[in-house]
Amino acid sequence: LLKQMIATMLSVQAARVSGLDKEPVVVQRIKSFEARILEDAFIGRILAQRVTDDALRARHEKSSKTTGEEEQVRARHILVKTKAEADQIIKEIANGADFEDMARKKSTGPSGAKGGDLGFFTRGAMVKPFSEAAFALKAGQVTPNPVQTRFGFHVIKLVERRKSAAPTFAEARDKLHAEMSKEVVQEIVAGLRAN
Repeated sequence: LLKQMIATMLSVQAARVSGLDKEPVVVQRIKSFEARILEDAFIGRILAQRVTDDALRARHEKSSKTTGEEEQVRARHILVKTKAEADQIIKEIANGADFEDMARKKSTGPSGAKGGDLGFFTRGAMVKPFSEAAFALKAGQVTPNPVQTRFGFHVIKLVERRKSAAPTFAEARDKLHAEMSKEVVQEIVAGLRAN
């Protein structure tokens, strides 16, 4: 590391002696780096003052009170290209066919290999028609009609429902920090423009 620092300093001295630091292209690059360094230092100082652990904890507490527990469902689905295929699958399941086996055999979706299992998801995590249909079911129920989305036709089975607790501060800290930092930077830039 010391050898590298010495080599760098010697190269810089040689560049200055040869007048490289006066060439217009080099001067422009130096100014560009200087501007970025100053911007980072300026924004970094303000972020360090405003995006503190106390501020993040306060935001976490406020968001936890407003969001509370969120409902999640775990569902399986079978994705096919046509309504006729989906109707046939619904008939076969109603006549005793196993949903997971049907998903493995018939689904064109990536979850087909896992018996159509999508795991748990919240209301806004899936496309609207799919989400509405899944959340309207009771555990163990299969959609009586195919659900059409831009991906094709789905046959959905609701496996279970649960309420998810709001994330702890430790779990939410990085996300809160990113959100709050973005807001502060936007506020700083807006203030500078206004002035």
